[in-house]
Amino acid sequence: MSLARDCARTLPIFFDFMASLRDSGMRCAAIIGENGSRDATKDLLRTAQAGGHVVAVSTDFMAQIPDRLQRMAVGRQHLKEQLEKSSWTPRFVCIVDLDNAFEQPPTPASFSNAIAKLEHRGVFAVSATSRPLYYDLLAFEDGSISFEFLLDEIKSHQTNLFAYYRFFRDHIDEQRRLLTSPTDRQCTSAFNGLCLYPNETYALGSYIDAASRRCEHLTFNRRVAAATGLQMLIDRELVLKTPSDHNEEAFVPFVIRRLRKRLRL
Repeated sequence: MSLARDCARTLPIFFDFMASLRDSGMRCAAIIGENGSRDATKDLLRTAQAGGHVVAVSTDFMAQIPDRLQRMAVGRQHLKEQLEKSSWTPRFVCIVDLDNAFEQPPTPASFSNAIAKLEHRGVFAVSATSRPLYYDLLAFEDGSISFEFLLDEIKSHQTNLFAYYRFFRDHIDEQRRLLTSPTDRQCTSAFNGLCLYPNETYALGSYIDAASRRCEHLTFNRRVAAATGLQMLIDRELVLKTPSDHNEEAFVPFVIRRLRKRLRL
């Protein structure tokens, strides 16, 4: 399941990935929510839905929610409810990001191995990692590290571009390097672009928390961890490519990217 906005470049990659899973013997289908795309995303979803294996869901209501964290939480919760209302009874639920996080998907073999770990390691979920850097700090939490308030810290360093860049270089990039591990790692929460849950375990969670502004995956995984008494696993073999906007950058490319982002907004 995924939300997709302006994902025309990566949706074909995702559809090819689904086909490769079916070719390897897995049965899979996708529920994809679309909201206000300005590229060919809607057309691609209509074509995919006509061919089977994909259900496209309108999430236009998301445009009315100004806060991004709340918007993402409500959108993902809507897709979860669509799955619960459907006649589908999957063994596993896979949550993915379909933006530039899916430019280089995992292999079918690593996906199958992740399912095996989910079945036999006594964990409630298995998350992807990424190379060259682990990038999704907002969703990560274990017994000693949490980035729940990282967005507030980032905002406090936006006084000027030099302070902003130094914070990314000396804090965020350093933490990404520390989480880039050659071994599997257990934690309370992670996402990093792709995460697998047993269906009955996924049903225990909720993305909605009206009292707090935090990453929706952190909210969801905390609830599942509390309900199951288990941890989840970051799988060293289930690898995505680190999105280009999450790699380490020199000062000038960093400034150019931030200015381009502001212009898009």
